[in-house]
Amino acid sequence: MNIAILGCESSHAEEFSARIHGNKLGKVTHVWDENHSLAKQKQNQIGADYCFKEIDKSFDEVDMVLIEGRYADSHFLPAYEALSREIPVYIDKPATSSYIEAKRLSELANFKKVPLRSFTAMAMSSEFKKFTSETHGFNHFIVGCPALCNGIDDDKAKDLSFYASHATDLLTILVKTRPTNVMCKLVNEVIWVTVEFDGGYLGSLYLPLKSEEFYFVQAMKNERLVQANINPFGDMYDNIVEYICNTFPDEGWNEFQFNNAINSMWIIDQIKKQVIL
Repeated sequence: MNIAILGCESSHAEEFSARIHGNKLGKVTHVWDENHSLAKQKQNQIGADYCFKEIDKSFDEVDMVLIEGRYADSHFLPAYEALSREIPVYIDKPATSSYIEAKRLSELANFKKVPLRSFTAMAMSSEFKKFTSETHGFNHFIVGCPALCNGIDDDKAKDLSFYASHATDLLTILVKTRPTNVMCKLVNEVIWVTVEFDGGYLGSLYLPLKSEEFYFVQAMKNERLVQANINPFGDMYDNIVEYICNTFPDEGWNEFQFNNAINSMWIIDQIKKQVIL
């Protein structure tokens, strides 16, 4: 399997490539980034065959595209170009800069019948997988993580889509129905979010503005509580690379497979409208 990594500012480009090559799951043949000098550096680190300035040349004999730009504003264009060529696409979180962009990608994937997925790597952790297996039939889910990334000195890292999308991605994987209403309040430097979903499901988000990295999920039903902490340095990268290379290609196209990303971006958009940082 030949894989192109488009957008490589994030360290995930190296994380994913090392596991793809180390486990003999495929070959990263192409690397591209708007910053060509950065892409050339990553090409040498990754051991990719090709690194072109023009994105149009980055799809030749490619079986799958991974979108690994650090920020959401770098995701839409390469994803759209790949889907236009009927190449399956996995987008690292956050899927896009907005709900509208996510909808446009979904419409193109559905028109072309090309597989398209996007979700946080936290969803592939052993802790989250165990949690989901224990919470079938629950109707209230709580997810917590930092609202912002305070470890990167870049204004883009202060956009809610960059880190809060971990929480909205996890929530929209747990609750597969459509979100209908979002209510937010900022209290003591914490964004508290309530999300109502079709089918009577309820989601809550705990998003502190200033915090060390942490991730937790909880589920409530009647008087029963199930909870899990997710280790951000655990097995999630191994699991997501195995999924991308072995499971994702066999899943094929499904008109609903990108819904979690669409719902996640809709929730993020609603939070941004209500909470001005």
